[in-house]
Amino acid sequence: MSELMRLGVSADDLALLLRALNERAVNLLTGAGASFGVVGGDGHELNGGPDLARELNARFNLENEEPDCSDLQLVYGDIAATPQNRTPLAELLRARFTHCKPTWQSILVEFPWKRIWTLNIDDVLQRVVADSGGLGVKIFTWDDALSVRPLAANESQIVHLHSRASLIQGDAGRLIFSLKQYAARQEVSPGWHAEFRSEFVRKPFIVCGARLRDEFDLATVLEIGNKSRERGGCPSFIVLKGFAPGEEARFRRQGLVPVAATGDVFFAALRSDYQAYLAAQPSQTPQARASAALVRAAFKQLTLVAPRPRRLLDFYASAECQWHHVVDELDGRLEYVEKAAIWLQDPGRDQRVVLISGGPVCGKSTSALRIAATLNAAGRETWLFRAEERFDEEAVCEYLASKPQAVLVFDDCADFSNSLTSLIGAAAKRQLQLRVIATAEAWRVRGVHADLLAALVLPVDLEPVPRRHFDSIFALRRQRGRLGRCTGMKSLDGWLDFKDHYSRRMLEWLESLEGARSYRQVISQILESVAGNAADRRLLLTCAATHRFGYSLPFQFASALNGKMSLEEFVEPPSPYAELTFLDEKGLRLRSRSFAIHVWSLASPKERFDISLYLAKQLSALVVPQSITRRTYPYRILRELMDCDVVARDLPESADRWYGELLPLMSWNSRYWEQRALLAARRNQDETAYSFAKKAVSIHPRDAFPHTTLGTICMQISVRRADDVGIERFWEGAWELDTSRRLALEKGNEWEHPYVTFFTYAVRAYRLYPSQAARIADAWDEWMRAADSSALFRFDRQGQAQLKEFKRQWLGLAVRDR
Repeated sequence: MSELMRLGVSADDLALLLRALNERAVNLLTGAGASFGVVGGDGHELNGGPDLARELNARFNLENEEPDCSDLQLVYGDIAATPQNRTPLAELLRARFTHCKPTWQSILVEFPWKRIWTLNIDDVLQRVVADSGGLGVKIFTWDDALSVRPLAANESQIVHLHSRASLIQGDAGRLIFSLKQYAARQEVSPGWHAEFRSEFVRKPFIVCGARLRDEFDLATVLEIGNKSRERGGCPSFIVLKGFAPGEEARFRRQGLVPVAATGDVFFAALRSDYQAYLAAQPSQTPQARASAALVRAAFKQLTLVAPRPRRLLDFYASAECQWHHVVDELDGRLEYVEKAAIWLQDPGRDQRVVLISGGPVCGKSTSALRIAATLNAAGRETWLFRAEERFDEEAVCEYLASKPQAVLVFDDCADFSNSLTSLIGAAAKRQLQLRVIATAEAWRVRGVHADLLAALVLPVDLEPVPRRHFDSIFALRRQRGRLGRCTGMKSLDGWLDFKDHYSRRMLEWLESLEGARSYRQVISQILESVAGNAADRRLLLTCAATHRFGYSLPFQFASALNGKMSLEEFVEPPSPYAELTFLDEKGLRLRSRSFAIHVWSLASPKERFDISLYLAKQLSALVVPQSITRRTYPYRILRELMDCDVVARDLPESADRWYGELLPLMSWNSRYWEQRALLAARRNQDETAYSFAKKAVSIHPRDAFPHTTLGTICMQISVRRADDVGIERFWEGAWELDTSRRLALEKGNEWEHPYVTFFTYAVRAYRLYPSQAARIADAWDEWMRAADSSALFRFDRQGQAQLKEFKRQWLGLAVRDR
């Protein structure tokens, strides 16, 4: 029997925990019990909160009696309320909780934690880290700037949610000890507390030595509870020496498995079991083991025998495709899928990408998963990118070196196509076989394809749907009895109906078959009914606000908005929303993205303003410069919410006020200023647009995008004015666009927008400013030479035609001048 099983952990829970730990997916949260018995810097042992409260009560002669004298928040607040007490109080805390002498705690840093969180102010963990060499560990306190966790497997973070005694100077201002400090904490920008909330509601935790009773700054998320078992498969645990009556039931209600043990006993048992787990794995070098852990953290393995989800949506009612829809053979066998699977099985050491594109609900995800299932059945490992943040390209290459048959699936890959560029380059350099299945929306596919030019790319365009593919889908639905109103039709009649009445748009045709629009009618009634539940309405609209971009509403927001029941209850029968919503690994979703767009269209202008602003403010707490670099999930949602086209469409009368509300939180963000600039430019507010665009460049002068925005706005101003200022703006715009182009080239992610913008406005400026004609012509020649030599315009017919059209326009100017 394993050591943890002796402590009461079930065999199933242990297996899940060890696997998650090896994938670097488990967080550690320590409380006072994890430091109990350690000798502090002043020679006194570190005891729990009640003992410290009683000691402070006596030292400062407060004369509180039980139970008040055991209440640390109350006692601390009473002492700090007297100004002359603050310095001696700070000195006592600093002396006690610094220069500590750890006992068994060194074991805590031996595990590959996702992150270590602590409610303690002592320096026990720092001392342990120092004694172990301190490599790769960074220490943060609650009011430090949020930092995205490192990708490297040998690096980790320790976060003090209530500050650190080592930071105490003349007073204890940064501590969170008293009731007043807990209350004030709610008024401060969330930062690390927001990150903790986002993790605790969905990721596995081991809580050691914290009873989680008086953590008022975390009360909401603790009451919502941990749902790591339901949302990822691995349970979370709480380790205490003993449990008072009723505590075990409360912890289980909060999603934590209680384990009665001291910290040293529990973690010694966990170490023993984890070492046995590693020993049972195939022999690997430490580097290969680390890279495998990073791959498992960034990708989810797809297997034909994977555990089934609690509930599958009805695939034939135009719901989003889930892996088990494909495993259960619910999709049609299409010719291009079979060909793509064969193409990817070529044994050569080259880099190959199947790039699937099309509009909403045309089968992109289904096709990608079908190819993955076909390859899986042929003996290849298949891994679906989780898309939570950028992956480590070198770690993936290291893994592929030992697993050359692995296939990577990137559904909706446009946000990470630059990472794919790096991965392709790294694989080519090491002469590794790379096999990728990627999907992209039709309007983004050219940009994605341009990023993949170093690989062999097999483009698969799903729209318009060809007859042979329609026949396969029609035959499958006939076999399954799911043709609805087309039951009894011949395939040809169905094709004519699809082509003539639905213009070969798959979503609209599928919805028409069984009256799936009734789902739209149902939700319209729910949202519009005066008797409807206001909280449910807000939750559904907030979910639609993110899902219309393809993103789930993150668990922490969905849980906070859904107070009366768990999200799992919300999405399952007998809930009236069971057929409208479902949960994935990231949060709450509606039936499909197109359905979310419909739901959002039912929101009132005030609801759109309030909900989008609420989301933007909440997400801003999780977005820092590192988040942008790493393309984290919160950043990508916030980026869409802040897009000027989205804001102008949603809030035509209040867009400026919406951006103004975000100013205190997003003034550091260049994209925020870019979008404000573009909105002002659209309204012909030239000076405002110019000022905002200059601000964006000043924040990130080495980023190509702000330079493109400023260049575009300068060009727009130049053609709206026929004066010296217009000439000045034209040449400033040309310089900014050239700067953008060169910066992009330096980073290896060249894009066509600077070229297109220059050519578009140079044609117009040439006519407006005859005095500048020769100079503009010289600039045109230089830009055109660069465009002719760029793969951006050579790799497909669209790019070639675009460049040809610009040349035709320019030639027309020259002919006219003659």
